[in-house]
Amino acid sequence: MIDVVMWTKNGEKTLPLCLEGVEKALGNKIHRRIAVDGHSKDRTVQILKEYKWEVYQNPDPLGGIPTGANEALRRVDCKYFVSVEQDVILCPNFWQEVFPLLEDEKTVVASGIRIPDKPKALRKIYEYTFERYMSDPQKWVRSALLGFSLDNTIYKTEAIRMLGGFPDPGVSGGVPGLLAKKVFSSGYLWRVNPSAVSIHVRENAKDEIKHWYFYGRCFKALGGSLTKILVIAILSPLRASIIAWKKRTLGALWVYPAIRWAMVLGALSD
Repeated sequence: MIDVVMWTKNGEKTLPLCLEGVEKALGNKIHRRIAVDGHSKDRTVQILKEYKWEVYQNPDPLGGIPTGANEALRRVDCKYFVSVEQDVILCPNFWQEVFPLLEDEKTVVASGIRIPDKPKALRKIYEYTFERYMSDPQKWVRSALLGFSLDNTIYKTEAIRMLGGFPDPGVSGGVPGLLAKKVFSSGYLWRVNPSAVSIHVRENAKDEIKHWYFYGRCFKALGGSLTKILVIAILSPLRASIIAWKKRTLGALWVYPAIRWAMVLGALSD
């Protein structure tokens, strides 16, 4: 049996799809469904309770993901637990594809990947990036577009507690990166199976661009190199042309530069 955890805030638009996806992928394996809510003002808490989730409030109203994740971890009592974001629909074969990675003694965290559902151009950009990095684990780790995620992830509970839980970088978007650093620096592994493809629900390209602006702000707070992301943004029209040609999607010509420049603007913001 496993526990499933989630940290939520004003997620009523995507939450029903997410919770249904959890049941389809993990239903008969779930011991506890644990949600830590960030003081939502919509129907998030009501929806969680309708799906039989335990709901707790984030002890810090401004704490975001780090305090929400650690509050959820405090309540986990299974050997393994899964974290799912409120806007991700787990693929039906998530458990079969991801859990076997944890059979390796050194692997303490394992994930699938998630690809935006729309627009088509955005989905194709992610597909291209996964294909580009899939054969090179070192490039995979360094990729700003892929990185690591808490969206669809399985953990060995005691290992995460031994590492001090989920790190707090001061910005919610930096938690996965810092956790990955702690995992690798401690001699453990975080492995990813790209065959487990979950859906990241997006309303449109603007929705994704806003997220990349936020990622830029996190990147800045974590001390990332502005020069590096600026160079990537300057060269993004060239990369966009390659994506458009290889994936047969003209939309990439503007979507890819838009997300890259959004990250730069986020990093430059106060």
